[in-house]
Amino acid sequence: MMPVSNSPCSTTGFRFGSTYFHNDITNLIQSVSDPVTFSSTNVNIGKAITEGTENFVAATITDRVRVRADYTFTRTVDATTGQELLAGGPRKNGVRMSSGIRSIR
Repeated sequence: MMPVSNSPCSTTGFRFGSTYFHNDITNLIQSVSDPVTFSSTNVNIGKAITEGTENFVAATITDRVRVRADYTFTRTVDATTGQELLAGGPRKNGVRMSSGIRSIR
């Protein structure tokens, strides 16, 4: 993993970050479905590569209100054939947004 940034920008309460990842995997098991029989079989891919980025933006609007948005992109390929894998599997792109309000005490 290679973090790019995860620090506040000046004193505004605005933060952002990005991480790149790359993994070389041996013996990745993938489920292959047969659309005719509705059955599936586990297949050993042999060698695979996963890579992508995880990114976020966060801001403190006031001392009580915070917002954050996250985005993830993942790509997985068979290292031998170059064929993209996991197309029907886990999400390759993901977006998550959150916010928080702190109560007055």
